[in-house]
Amino acid sequence: MVDYKYYTDEFKGSLNEARFNELLRDTNIIVEMFVKDLVSMRYLQNRLSTFGNFDMAICYEIEMIDKHGDDSLHGTPTENDVVSITTTGYKIETDKSKSKFFEYKGLPFSSISKEMIMNELRKNGFLNRIIN
Repeated sequence: MVDYKYYTDEFKGSLNEARFNELLRDTNIIVEMFVKDLVSMRYLQNRLSTFGNFDMAICYEIEMIDKHGDDSLHGTPTENDVVSITTTGYKIETDKSKSKFFEYKGLPFSSISKEMIMNELRKNGFLNRIIN
């Protein structure tokens, strides 16, 4: 389980503890959803730690959400989505297709986290192909 000590000492993260704790819960949920989308349904009742160690991937995802705005976790448009702003009629146009980062279910997702998760699952035998 990732904690602030791991985040600062091992990952060398720079967020303050309050911001880290604010993002940790949602980030854990996102990473767990991503992992469980990749593994067989028979494992869905298992805890995230069953599949491997995802601490570093969680830290990268915390950084991604902090950088690209945690408003995106709740469907609120962020500055990354803005195409144009009109002040007279107060009109803001957004375009999600302008995103320059990987998304998972519409949420910003670190490409580094994705690769780390895939490698960990593969290493632990959860992404093996079964051929009849």
